[in-house]
This record gives sequence, structure tokens and C-alpha cells, in this order.
Amino acid sequence: MPTTRGGVGLIAAVIAGAAVAIGLGVFGRVHDPQFFAINVAGFSSPTAVKSWMATLSVVLALFQLGSAMVMYRL
Repeated sequence: MPTTRGGVGLIAAVIAGAAVAIGLGVFGRVHDPQFFAINVAGFSSPTAVKSWMATLSVVLALFQLGSAMVMYRL
């Protein structure tokens, strides 16, 4: 009977993600911000950019779920 190593891969992915998150948090805490703004043409404010990007992320996630359902015929 073959042994599955799915649990080991999942644990490794979680540990790697946690290490990246902790590293970015430490980097952000240690370094001072440079105080520059990225101006995105066509948007009235940074909040508008964030809301449109969040909406786009949700739409792409729904598309990915829908295409997976079609691919696996669910």
C-alpha cells in the first residue's frame, strides 16, 4: 500500500507561508517608510484603487471556481 505524503506538503507550505509573513512583518517594523505615493491614473483616491482591486480579485476568484467546476464537471 503506497504511503501518502500530502500532510507533509501541506505542513511545509504553511510553515513557508508563515515564515514569509513573519519576515515581511519584521521588515515593515524595522524599516522606516520612504513617504512616496504611487499615483494611479484614472482613480480619484487610493481607496478607490483598493476597492476596484478587491472587486477584481473577487471576480477572478469566482471565475477560477467556475472554471474548476466546469473542468471537473461538478
